Amino acid sequence: MKVSFNFILIFFLVFKITNAQDIYVSDTLGSNNYDGTESAPFKTIAKGIQEVDPGETIFVMNGTYTNSNYGTADPANINTLNNPNAVTINKSGQPGNYITLTNYPGHSPKIKFDGQGGIKISGSQSFIIISGFEVEGPSSQITYAQAEADRQYKITVTNDNNPNTNYNNSYFSGKGIWGGFQAHSNIIVKNNIVHDIPGSGIRFNDSDHITIENNTVYNTTWWSSSAESAIVFAETIAVDSDNGTDIKMIMRGNKVFNNWNRILFFKTSQPENSGNNNADYGTENFTQIWDGQGLYVTRSDDNYNGVFLFENNLCVNNGKNGINFDHSLAASAIMQNNTIFFNGVHEIIQDISENDEGNTAHRGQKVGGIKSNKVKNTTVVNNIIVTRDNLFSALQLNDNTGTRIVTDNIFLNGSIPTDINNIESQNMIQINPLFVNPTTIDNDVLTMSGWANYMNQTDFSLKSDSPAINSGNPSYSPEKDILGVSRPVGSGVDIGAYEYVSVSNDNSPPTITILGDNPISVFQGSTYTDQGATATDNVDGDITANITVTSNVDTSTVGTYTVTYNVSDAAGNAATEVVRTVNVVQASSNDETVIAVWHFTKNSVGITQFNSDFSTLNGSGAVGDTTLGFFNGATDQEGDGHDNARTLTHKVGGNGYTVTYMKPLALTSSDLVDNKLHMSISFNSITMNAGKQFKMFLKGPNSSKVDQVQRAIGIYLDQANGVIQIKKVGPNDSQYGAAQIVGDLGVRYDQSITLGVTLDWNAKTTDFWIGQPGGSEGLQNAANLASAWTDNTEAANAIDAAGYILDQLQFQVSLVDSSVEVDEIKISTGEYQNTVAAGNADTQKPVITLLGDNPMSVAFGSDYLEPGATASDNIDGDISQNIVISSYGQTLRSLAQQQGKFIGNLMRNPLFLDFDVNDGKSDSLLSTEYNAIVLGNKMKLSNLLPQRPSDPFNIQISDINTFNIDKFVEYADANNMRKRGHVMVWYNQIPNWLGEEVTTWTAQQVYDFTRTYIIALSSYCANKIDEWDVLNEAVIDNGYRTGTWYDIVNSQANGQGKIGYLEFFSHLFKWARQGDPNVDLFYNDFNIEAFGTSKNNFMRNMVKELKTNYDTPIDGVGLQSHFVLNNVSTEFVNNIAQTMDDLDDSGFKVNITELDIRMCDGDNSTLEQQGEAYEKIVSMAFAKNNCNTVMMWGLSDNDSWIPGKFPNCGTATPHDENFQKKPAYTGILNALKSSSPSNVDTSTVGTYTVTYNVSDAAGNAATEVVRTVNVVDTELSLNNTINSTISIYPNPSKGMFTIDFSVNPEDIESVKVFSLSGAIYLEDRNVVNKEYNVDLSNQSKGIYFVSIITKDKQRIVRKLLRY
Repeated sequence: MKVSFNFILIFFLVFKITNAQDIYVSDTLGSNNYDGTESAPFKTIAKGIQEVDPGETIFVMNGTYTNSNYGTADPANINTLNNPNAVTINKSGQPGNYITLTNYPGHSPKIKFDGQGGIKISGSQSFIIISGFEVEGPSSQITYAQAEADRQYKITVTNDNNPNTNYNNSYFSGKGIWGGFQAHSNIIVKNNIVHDIPGSGIRFNDSDHITIENNTVYNTTWWSSSAESAIVFAETIAVDSDNGTDIKMIMRGNKVFNNWNRILFFKTSQPENSGNNNADYGTENFTQIWDGQGLYVTRSDDNYNGVFLFENNLCVNNGKNGINFDHSLAASAIMQNNTIFFNGVHEIIQDISENDEGNTAHRGQKVGGIKSNKVKNTTVVNNIIVTRDNLFSALQLNDNTGTRIVTDNIFLNGSIPTDINNIESQNMIQINPLFVNPTTIDNDVLTMSGWANYMNQTDFSLKSDSPAINSGNPSYSPEKDILGVSRPVGSGVDIGAYEYVSVSNDNSPPTITILGDNPISVFQGSTYTDQGATATDNVDGDITANITVTSNVDTSTVGTYTVTYNVSDAAGNAATEVVRTVNVVQASSNDETVIAVWHFTKNSVGITQFNSDFSTLNGSGAVGDTTLGFFNGATDQEGDGHDNARTLTHKVGGNGYTVTYMKPLALTSSDLVDNKLHMSISFNSITMNAGKQFKMFLKGPNSSKVDQVQRAIGIYLDQANGVIQIKKVGPNDSQYGAAQIVGDLGVRYDQSITLGVTLDWNAKTTDFWIGQPGGSEGLQNAANLASAWTDNTEAANAIDAAGYILDQLQFQVSLVDSSVEVDEIKISTGEYQNTVAAGNADTQKPVITLLGDNPMSVAFGSDYLEPGATASDNIDGDISQNIVISSYGQTLRSLAQQQGKFIGNLMRNPLFLDFDVNDGKSDSLLSTEYNAIVLGNKMKLSNLLPQRPSDPFNIQISDINTFNIDKFVEYADANNMRKRGHVMVWYNQIPNWLGEEVTTWTAQQVYDFTRTYIIALSSYCANKIDEWDVLNEAVIDNGYRTGTWYDIVNSQANGQGKIGYLEFFSHLFKWARQGDPNVDLFYNDFNIEAFGTSKNNFMRNMVKELKTNYDTPIDGVGLQSHFVLNNVSTEFVNNIAQTMDDLDDSGFKVNITELDIRMCDGDNSTLEQQGEAYEKIVSMAFAKNNCNTVMMWGLSDNDSWIPGKFPNCGTATPHDENFQKKPAYTGILNALKSSSPSNVDTSTVGTYTVTYNVSDAAGNAATEVVRTVNVVDTELSLNNTINSTISIYPNPSKGMFTIDFSVNPEDIESVKVFSLSGAIYLEDRNVVNKEYNVDLSNQSKGIYFVSIITKDKQRIVRKLLRY
């Protein structure tokens, strides 16, 4: 319900409520229909990301979160191997306001995937933190044979050089946490466990300012042939022109182990700066596995000057080096306090893999420590590097163009450079570092399952007599070690990732930090959920899991309770006990009390002229007039007898603005709760041009003139420089001046927004807010939201002699070519709760009123047409469209299926290429709302035959790009959708090679090309595609389209002497029928919909002549139906109906194939009108016996073709750019409801019920209303005995049904099969067999009835479902 302050053009925008708050997600407890709070979490991470804004945190609770289609990946089926990412982050934070995706405290959520990856940061999103997840890939399910077969497939595809055959089997190379291949910056990935990943565990390409810390990464890179590593920075670039020489890329505190490759390296295309001169590098002739590094930096931009920091990392048993810093010519690295142990496993993989895998080519370079190659400066300090034997390299520093610093490291085994001065004297060579328990690595643990146990048993911290203790270089030491222990503990820093701490030296107690509020209040009778605490120790690190919590909270009894937290570290040091106070309270007397709420309906309100002092009336109406319908009908909500009339008393116009007053509010201080007063206004849209204003404020006493206003609190919107600004207007501010800018709303919002002000007489403050008090989300400059009163004068000035603090609410608007659409205004007092349900709550139920008779009777065997019902609510008004009828599904798909119809939509290229596009919204919308599908471009000639066949006049199936077809069919079949093939022959979108040479062909060659192509295509698609557009757009106004690639057939005879367009067109359909005898064949075109136009006349004559004179197997006509909203009149729709009827008379099916209804600039149309237009079209179409399918041409305004084709038009589809339902969707839904069968079974005499339910916005459910429907037989009685003995099988069926009468066939008088519409398909009066076959294979899918009449005049009617 809303009123539109609209003076020239209504423009609909939707605004988002931007309450600054954290978001919660629970896979097991949540629902995406909840509000995302801790007590009502969302179900999916995708929903949390959709709602999150910069500065907010998404807390993910326990559960397993997977990608869509998880579990469907099958190495034997290539079309299943590119499932989407489990989580895609498609939003950016801001400097100082990161978006954080993290585990809920104490929880361990798991991300599982079997496709592209676990968590992906898409686009160029930046300022993001990812923390606290376990990310698991499918590696444990993959075998060597499968991965090697995938490599061979990749080689085949690459050598094929077919641009339409792409390798995208991400199943074998999916990544754990990654950033795609676009520029990211300021990303932090910490405290995650990433394992069993086919590709890299954590990877960022083309990025800057990335920190990867405290992650555990193991069992990654095993199955990719693309040279992956555990943690990777590749092709690093300077983002935002920041190319300084400071530390920008950090790998810190990570544990990486058992990350190595088992598949020979093959690359479809080589990086420009790979630096490898081997001619076979990355080709099918390459005989080495590659990479499998622990920590890897490679191919940074040649001009990137930043410093990479590697510190406190533990790298064990990785394929090549523990750390490799490679091909970053201008960059430098600092490698300090890392522990690197027994890497270079590629060299020994052969020993365990040869027998099992039959592959003897695993051997690679004997590297295992640190490598720095083709870079600028390298600093290697305080590291422990242990290799398997002296044949492995412990340190390589090659082609460093700057300085090389190598000091205070421990090397055991392995070679080191000999060209660095004093390297032996400044480092410990061949010295055992004495780890507590390194455990010898045996071949039997070189498996995924063995390694988790191995690392749990090892301990790479230092023994008390280790030579690494106190031996490090303090100039390079990190502040803490890998466990968070502060360095140094002893007299000096230690070498390696672990700082040695003896129990005797650990005298520092751990620290406990409470999470959440302290003290905290909860209502009596509610559930108290403790928010927990964290604990850290200087030696033991994070010991949160060891906290002991004691609580005596009893929410059944009002009182004060405590929750205590205690923990001790391994040395026995006890933390100081921390106590949380929990107050269990009754429902507060300070709860919000609603004084007045106005819910608006959208209606036109004329401008009534008044003088500036309102004393003289210059227009119609009088002061206090209630005839304008602006605020009529409200009541005294608080019930205290105050005269809070809800009437429009003044509306002033002139000089480009209007002023509206409502009075009297007559509020005194005694009306306040806790001395607070709130005013909020909720907008559905704000469209403002520069210099336009919208003002709203509550007015104190003595406010008789515009220029003498004593404002108490106010909101002021002012459009300047293309941005909507919020200005605060406080007490004593002049009419137009002293309005202080609070912040910017930006140009538009995509959902509703609430603005408010709170006047607090106790605190002497005026607080201006968004969403709810204290909320400032979306403001770019929110520092001055609250303003303190200078003294009591302002409060005193807001109280008159009668004690009134407020007596009027005022709007002041200056709008031209702009609109402000208001949904609700609320005046309240007390603790604001941002809901009408608080205080004087909306507890009144809506009322449902049935339309039509109740009870009602319908004839046996006839159609039951649902009369429907209306629903009204005291607050929400007319909510009829929200009624849920028991017999109806609530999606377009379910409603269409109930009546054997198909409502379909288009799969455009982005969705075809990536089912995860738009965060999976496109896929979800298509598969849940529609039961028919068509491809936009992928089955056109240019995509199915992009390369010239070796013999274009004898095309084989092998020449056709069947991948597109297979992927389309598989998607449709998986979602049980009718499949529409578009298009076999079209003058447009042909492959380049055809356009270049077809002009030299003879007519016979055009025939041969088209014949062999269509037969091959239709044969391949036989029993896969339900209907084909054989020919598309072949006519123009009153004639055939000329200038096409097949023009030669009209001017030159073929080898059989045939000439002319009709001859050629007829053959197209005959060839298609030859390839598939069962598919429906259509002619498809635009601007042929309305009966009687020249193009319509020509089209109808053409298809009739084809069918009659050329014996063409053409089944139907497709009406594309790309309409302009203003043209969709009742007359226009009737003309379309006449076209359908005319073609029906000639035996043609008619489907609507590409429906969209666009709105254009300046046409003064509305979304509601668009919804009505859609309803008219769909209702009309499905009322026709010869129309079973209506296809939309665009899932949402996000991917509509209209703006690109018609620059001044758009909003043409049923869903908006954010995939939200528009009135157009509701129109289609209503059309389907009006023609949908209910659960009333008219095939069986009996009594049925239809139930109606609805709830208002406050959640009040209406009393359920029930309609009784009696199905009565007006002609024959039903023989229940015979009915029970008859069986029909299979039912449902694809077309062939068998009726087993179980009685003597001689007793059967007739069998009749008819449709829901009453059309008779079979009538047999000579039944001779006990088992009787009914064949509906050639009929449309849907519901049918079989009526059996016995010779003693008994009737049995049973339902058949043809699918």
